[in-house]
Amino acid sequence: MASDMSVFHGVDRLGALPADVFVSRLQRLRMYDGAVRAAWRDDVAAAPAPAAQPRRALPAAQEPPGPPEVTPYTGEQLAAMAQSVEWGPNPGLNQLAPMIEYG
Repeated sequence: MASDMSVFHGVDRLGALPADVFVSRLQRLRMYDGAVRAAWRDDVAAAPAPAAQPRRALPAAQEPPGPPEVTPYTGEQLAAMAQSVEWGPNPGLNQLAPMIEYG
C-alpha cells in the first residue's frame, strides 16, 4: 500500500495526510494496476461463490390479498353526482374545467 501510494499519488509519508485525503486516495488504489489491485484481485478470485438459494412459495396465510371488491355506481347515482355542486358534470373534450371558484 505504501508503495502504491508513493507511485500513484506521490505520497511519501502516509501519516502526514489528513484522514479524509488518505481514505479517498486509498480507496482508489484498487483501480490502478499496482500491488493493492493484485491483492484485491486475488481476494476476489479466492472468495467462494455464493450458493444459490431456491425460491419457495409463500404459505397461504402470507399470500398477498386480491383486489378489493368494488361496487359500481348505479345510473341514478351517476346522474345525481353530475348534478351535484361537489362533483358537477365532467368537462368535455377541449373544455376547461374551473380550478378555483371565485365568489
